[in-house]
Amino acid sequence: MLSDVPWRWDVVQSSLETENGYWLPTNVPGLGIEVDEARAKEHPFQQEVMHPLTIRAADNAILDW
Repeated sequence: MLSDVPWRWDVVQSSLETENGYWLPTNVPGLGIEVDEARAKEHPFQQEVMHPLTIRAADNAILDW
């Protein structure tokens, strides 16, 4: 979740913290993040190429999103 794109922290300011593998509740409203809209515009949406035959297990579970 935190390393999905290399520019994440240029765009998202966060107060999220983890402890023992769990996300801790924040003291700020909402999800505890703030998006810099101007910086986000520098990274327009690009659809990922999904390979349905290579990302699912035999039981149809998603392996590599």
